[in-house]
Amino acid sequence: MIAHAVFVLLSSLAAYILVAIGPPTALAERKDLGNAVIDDLTRRFCGDCHMAYAPINLPARSWSTLIDHLDDHFGVRLVINETARRHIRAYLISKSADGGGTHWGRRLMKHIPADTAPLRITATPRFTRHHNGARFRALLAEKKTTPSRCTHCHGEAELCVLGEPPR
Repeated sequence: MIAHAVFVLLSSLAAYILVAIGPPTALAERKDLGNAVIDDLTRRFCGDCHMAYAPINLPARSWSTLIDHLDDHFGVRLVINETARRHIRAYLISKSADGGGTHWGRRLMKHIPADTAPLRITATPRFTRHHNGARFRALLAEKKTTPSRCTHCHGEAELCVLGEPPR
Protein backbone atom coordinates (compact mmCIF):
# COMPACT_ATOMS: atom_id res chain seq x y z
CA MET A 1 0.00 0.00 0.00
CA ILE A 2 2.80 2.43 0.89
CA ALA A 3 4.77 1.43 -2.22
CA HIS A 4 1.75 2.20 -4.40
CA ALA A 5 1.25 5.59 -2.73
CA VAL A 6 4.93 6.45 -3.27
CA PHE A 7 4.68 5.37 -6.92
CA VAL A 8 1.59 7.55 -7.46
CA LEU A 9 3.26 10.50 -5.73
CA LEU A 10 6.47 10.17 -7.78
CA SER A 11 4.51 9.72 -11.02
CA SER A 12 2.48 12.84 -10.28
CA LEU A 13 5.63 14.78 -9.43
CA ALA A 14 7.34 13.66 -12.65
CA ALA A 15 4.28 14.65 -14.71
CA TYR A 16 4.17 18.05 -13.00
CA ILE A 17 7.86 18.69 -13.69
CA LEU A 18 7.49 17.61 -17.31
CA VAL A 19 4.57 20.01 -17.82
CA ALA A 20 6.27 22.84 -15.93
CA ILE A 21 9.67 22.75 -17.64
CA GLY A 22 8.96 20.83 -20.83
CA PRO A 23 10.49 17.63 -22.15
CA PRO A 24 14.20 16.90 -21.83
CA THR A 25 16.18 18.47 -24.68
CA ALA A 26 17.53 15.15 -25.97
CA LEU A 27 14.01 13.76 -26.34
CA ALA A 28 12.69 16.92 -27.95
CA GLU A 29 15.51 16.84 -30.49
CA ARG A 30 14.76 13.24 -31.41
CA LYS A 31 11.50 14.38 -33.07
CA ASP A 32 13.39 15.88 -36.01
CA LEU A 33 15.75 12.96 -36.42
CA GLY A 34 16.35 12.89 -40.15
CA ASN A 35 15.05 16.31 -41.17
CA ALA A 36 13.20 15.50 -44.39
CA VAL A 37 13.19 18.42 -46.85
CA ILE A 38 9.94 20.27 -46.21
CA ASP A 39 10.73 23.50 -48.04
CA ASP A 40 8.78 23.48 -51.33
CA LEU A 41 11.32 25.43 -53.39
CA THR A 42 14.24 23.28 -52.21
CA ARG A 43 12.27 20.07 -52.73
CA ARG A 44 11.28 21.11 -56.27
CA PHE A 45 14.68 22.43 -57.37
CA CYS A 46 16.74 19.55 -55.99
CA GLY A 47 14.09 16.87 -56.44
CA ASP A 48 13.68 17.49 -60.17
CA CYS A 49 16.88 15.53 -60.82
CA HIS A 50 17.46 13.43 -57.71
CA MET A 51 16.03 12.78 -54.29
CA ALA A 52 15.96 15.92 -52.17
CA TYR A 53 18.58 14.80 -49.66
CA ALA A 54 18.05 15.67 -46.01
CA PRO A 55 20.25 18.70 -45.23
CA ILE A 56 21.25 17.16 -41.88
CA ASN A 57 23.50 14.72 -43.76
CA LEU A 58 26.14 17.37 -44.54
CA PRO A 59 27.68 20.31 -42.69
CA ALA A 60 26.74 23.88 -43.65
CA ARG A 61 30.10 24.43 -45.37
CA SER A 62 29.31 21.54 -47.74
CA TRP A 63 25.88 22.92 -48.66
CA SER A 64 27.39 26.38 -49.17
CA THR A 65 29.96 25.00 -51.58
CA LEU A 66 27.37 22.95 -53.47
CA ILE A 67 24.94 25.86 -53.84
CA ASP A 68 27.68 28.37 -54.66
CA HIS A 69 28.93 26.18 -57.53
CA LEU A 70 25.73 25.21 -59.35
CA ASP A 71 27.46 26.02 -62.64
CA ASP A 72 29.21 22.64 -62.22
CA HIS A 73 26.98 20.42 -60.08
CA PHE A 74 28.66 17.04 -60.59
CA GLY A 75 29.12 17.75 -64.28
CA VAL A 76 25.76 19.46 -64.83
CA ARG A 77 25.25 23.21 -65.22
CA LEU A 78 22.24 24.28 -63.15
CA VAL A 79 20.60 27.65 -63.70
CA ILE A 80 18.62 29.35 -60.94
CA ASN A 81 17.77 32.95 -60.15
CA GLU A 82 19.68 34.58 -57.30
CA THR A 83 16.65 34.95 -55.02
CA ALA A 84 15.88 31.23 -55.25
CA ARG A 85 19.57 30.34 -54.79
CA ARG A 86 19.77 32.42 -51.59
CA HIS A 87 16.55 30.88 -50.28
CA ILE A 88 17.69 27.30 -50.91
CA ARG A 89 21.16 28.02 -49.49
CA ALA A 90 19.67 29.52 -46.31
CA TYR A 91 17.28 26.57 -45.91
CA LEU A 92 19.98 23.92 -46.37
CA ILE A 93 22.37 25.69 -44.00
CA SER A 94 19.70 26.15 -41.33
CA LYS A 95 18.91 22.41 -41.40
CA SER A 96 22.49 21.19 -41.91
CA ALA A 97 24.28 18.86 -39.51
CA ASP A 98 25.94 21.79 -37.73
CA GLY A 99 23.28 24.40 -38.40
CA GLY A 100 20.13 22.68 -37.19
CA GLY A 101 21.09 22.42 -33.53
CA THR A 102 20.01 18.79 -33.22
CA HIS A 103 21.40 15.85 -31.33
CA TRP A 104 21.61 13.88 -34.58
CA GLY A 105 23.50 16.67 -36.31
CA ARG A 106 26.03 16.91 -33.48
CA ARG A 107 26.57 13.15 -33.70
CA LEU A 108 27.24 13.37 -37.43
CA MET A 109 29.61 16.31 -37.02
CA LYS A 110 31.80 14.40 -34.55
CA HIS A 111 32.99 12.28 -37.47
CA ILE A 112 33.52 15.02 -40.08
CA PRO A 113 36.86 16.81 -39.68
CA ALA A 114 36.51 20.59 -39.31
CA ASP A 115 38.82 21.24 -42.25
CA THR A 116 36.77 19.19 -44.73
CA ALA A 117 33.59 19.88 -46.67
CA PRO A 118 32.37 16.61 -48.17
CA LEU A 119 30.37 17.31 -51.31
CA ARG A 120 28.72 13.91 -51.42
CA ILE A 121 26.75 12.27 -48.62
CA THR A 122 28.27 9.00 -49.82
CA ALA A 123 31.71 10.39 -48.86
CA THR A 124 30.80 11.03 -45.22
CA PRO A 125 32.16 8.75 -42.49
CA ARG A 126 28.66 7.81 -41.35
CA PHE A 127 27.61 6.69 -44.83
CA THR A 128 30.76 4.68 -45.44
CA ARG A 129 30.50 3.07 -42.00
CA HIS A 130 26.92 1.90 -42.65
CA HIS A 131 27.21 1.13 -46.35
CA ASN A 132 30.17 -1.16 -46.79
CA GLY A 133 30.97 -4.78 -47.27
CA ALA A 134 29.73 -7.55 -49.49
CA ARG A 135 26.05 -7.14 -48.59
CA PHE A 136 26.02 -3.52 -49.73
CA ARG A 137 27.85 -4.31 -52.97
CA ALA A 138 25.43 -7.17 -53.64
CA LEU A 139 22.43 -4.87 -53.11
CA LEU A 140 23.90 -2.36 -55.55
CA ALA A 141 24.44 -5.03 -58.17
CA GLU A 142 21.05 -6.66 -57.62
CA LYS A 143 19.14 -3.40 -57.84
CA LYS A 144 21.36 -2.02 -60.63
CA THR A 145 21.78 1.24 -58.77
CA THR A 146 24.34 3.57 -57.24
CA PRO A 147 25.02 4.50 -53.60
CA SER A 148 23.38 7.92 -54.09
CA ARG A 149 19.99 6.42 -55.02
CA CYS A 150 18.83 5.93 -51.43
CA THR A 151 15.24 5.09 -52.33
CA HIS A 152 16.29 1.96 -54.22
CA CYS A 153 17.10 0.25 -50.91
CA HIS A 154 15.37 2.53 -48.41
CA GLY A 155 11.88 3.01 -49.85
CA GLU A 156 10.97 5.96 -47.62
CA ALA A 157 14.36 7.65 -47.68
CA GLU A 158 12.90 10.98 -48.81
CA LEU A 159 10.87 11.00 -45.62
CA CYS A 160 14.07 10.18 -43.73
CA VAL A 161 12.76 6.77 -42.76
CA LEU A 162 15.74 4.57 -43.46
CA GLY A 163 15.78 1.41 -41.40
CA GLU A 164 17.36 -1.74 -42.71
CA PRO A 165 17.14 -2.44 -46.44
CA PRO A 166 15.53 -5.75 -47.44
CA ARG A 167 17.69 -8.84 -47.19
